[in-house]
Amino acid sequence: MPLSKQGFLHMTNATITKATLTSDLEVAEARISELEATIEQLQQMEVRTTVWINDRVTTDTTRSGKTVVKFSGQKSVKTQDGGRVYGAYWNFVAYGDMADRFAELAAAGEKLVTITAFESPWTNGARKSDFVVLSLTPFERPEAGPAVQAAEPFSQDPTDEEISF
Repeated sequence: MPLSKQGFLHMTNATITKATLTSDLEVAEARISELEATIEQLQQMEVRTTVWINDRVTTDTTRSGKTVVKFSGQKSVKTQDGGRVYGAYWNFVAYGDMADRFAELAAAGEKLVTITAFESPWTNGARKSDFVVLSLTPFERPEAGPAVQAAEPFSQDPTDEEISF
């Protein structure tokens, strides 16, 4: 009873032997290894990044009636002198539930979001780099630490005894 390419057992022979079970097990283990390798490759293609969402947002629907949102995001880095350096715009596409999630965040005024996505380099047969959104969350800002208490000003200048050791 060897496994077919689709992974289904052929039930043509009711006799099960140790050899056929061993063979089927080897085929199944090889297929599992292939799938694990494919999953690992796909996970390596995912991008997780935090971007500022700009105002270029378009909303559409698929043929099946689900919402599609296309938007652009941009990375930025704060410099030591307090300025910002901005990177290129990234094009994102959110379908279905992720499109609804985008609408929720936009309604709440969230502009800084963390996105997990994968690159889809082809759109309508043309080379174009869009990132398909897998998850979308507001950027988690670090909580403010305890307030630093200002030192009380000296009520008087130190004496010579206090200064000398």
